Amino acid sequence: MLWERAIEVTSDNWFANTEAGIELAARGRNDEALARLSRAVELAPRWERAQANLGFVLLRVGRPVPAAEHLMRALAIDPTTGGEGERHLYLAIALERSGRIEDAIAEY
Repeated sequence: MLWERAIEVTSDNWFANTEAGIELAARGRNDEALARLSRAVELAPRWERAQANLGFVLLRVGRPVPAAEHLMRALAIDPTTGGEGERHLYLAIALERSGRIEDAIAEY
């Protein structure tokens, strides 16, 4: 994978870690995706794309509480990005699965 090569030669590359995580998640390799996306968030906590995609994968693997936290961070960083509708939907799902029904309703 191209992104893995970029990470090999530039280990602190938040962008490459984000894109590798997204690609791994698309392939169903969730544990590896979580590792890459977590690294991206560690390197660049204000990078909304990494925060949002980490939230998506956490929700997919059944961890709605941290998923909601990362999705809220992504929306706080940039509430007008092109994917905000999808982010609000996934945030609502994460909140609902966390038992925060009233908060989830506000996001739907």
